[in-house]
Amino acid sequence: MSQITDKRQYVENAFTNVGMVMGSDEGWNTLLDHINFYNNETQKRYNCEFSFDDMLFMYYENIYVPLTYELDTLMVKLAFRKRTMMELYLNVSEHWFSMMQEDKDTLAEDAVADYIYKASTNWFVRLFSKTAGNDLPRHTRKRAA
Repeated sequence: MSQITDKRQYVENAFTNVGMVMGSDEGWNTLLDHINFYNNETQKRYNCEFSFDDMLFMYYENIYVPLTYELDTLMVKLAFRKRTMMELYLNVSEHWFSMMQEDKDTLAEDAVADYIYKASTNWFVRLFSKTAGNDLPRHTRKRAA
């Protein structure tokens, strides 16, 4: 793609093609904000600039895929029965970014588990998770290099 004039529309088209459904323009704008935040953090971390196409691909591979994988579990569905996948995705991705401010190696599964403990009102999910040995903090695993 030569010149991207409307990044929001470009993001909407790209993510709609992989099955993402947003209920509002606000959701797409929030996703674009997340991508821009990721772009800024990545450029700071590696001290270089990336094209928007490259950044969108990196966001998809490094944030969207692992997070949607972790969100598509029975535990998450039980914890947040009334929320849509996109509501959860946007909320948990913001939570993950805030956790990465303290520890750059925080994994998607840690962010999801932490979000369940902090935001779920389902006591059964909390009880089951604790008896299964999933107490937080679980930030002992590191990303593969």
